[in-house]
Amino acid sequence: MKIRSTTRKLGKISGSLALASAGFVGVVGTAVLGVATPASAASETLNYSCAIPILGAQNLPVTITATAPATATTGSTITVNGTASIALPASLIGAAGALGATAFQITAASSVVNATGPVTPTSATVSATGIPFSETIAQLQAGPITVTLAPATFTAGGSAGTVNFMPGNFSSTAVITGGSLGGQSEAIPCTVPATGVTPVASTVVSAPSLTSQAITFTSTAPPATVGGSYTVAATGGASGNPVTFTVDAGSTAGACTISGANVSFTGVGTCTIDANQAGNASFTAAPQVQQKITVAPTVQGPVGAVGALALAALAGSTLFLVQRRRHRSLTAGP
Repeated sequence: MKIRSTTRKLGKISGSLALASAGFVGVVGTAVLGVATPASAASETLNYSCAIPILGAQNLPVTITATAPATATTGSTITVNGTASIALPASLIGAAGALGATAFQITAASSVVNATGPVTPTSATVSATGIPFSETIAQLQAGPITVTLAPATFTAGGSAGTVNFMPGNFSSTAVITGGSLGGQSEAIPCTVPATGVTPVASTVVSAPSLTSQAITFTSTAPPATVGGSYTVAATGGASGNPVTFTVDAGSTAGACTISGANVSFTGVGTCTIDANQAGNASFTAAPQVQQKITVAPTVQGPVGAVGALALAALAGSTLFLVQRRRHRSLTAGP
């Protein structure tokens, strides 16, 4: 009976130590928030129901301290770091020491983290760092056990809103070192209460502030006539995206075509060129700007002086021949 009673006490000590580790895992994942603003510390004590060998289900409290920024921007990666602490009852530590136990070692710990609001994923699993983690009987008597876990990461969604992070179920494994039960390994699965669990942390997600862009034409169209062409040019904003050109739908049908930056004038009317520049995660799309060009019909070149004389001479000769034929016709008679 004495051995059974002692075993129960050791089981409770081992389970409590495992909870100290696993409880923090739940909080680290729970408090994953945006990194856009300085973090603020927050503490909360949560009661977990843990299935401890021999003892069965036990409610064990863990005090969790986490740092969580207040805000994040859409699309950003958000993380948090934290700790969990538990002070084991002196009576349990004494009972373990009486059996010759020298230390307790946590060999594994992991937790599920649930999230609601504009964030992905909605559930994640994180593991402990510094495993195996061990404390001697003397260290346990000196103060609370503090465990550190690797930070978990989430991504803020594409819409604005409040993200709440909730602790999920977790599990751990503890090993007793020394004494008559040295080397015994115990798996300790733990669950959070079905109701009454409040967010360990929350953050407000908002869209980032974008820089505006503007387009300026740097080319001026020459007098345009059918059959001519023109290379259009413009500068845009700092997004690095190119300024693109198209023929506006309001142009006169058939007045012009465009290939890249080369405009060809193909008919009489108004040719309107649209210039656009896309945005990105840091810049808005530039407002569209237009350049309107009036296309005139092709004009024949002026006749030179020599040409004019030649035409006049030709016209005079033609008139002379016509008159001469008419005169002959009149004098010849019937």
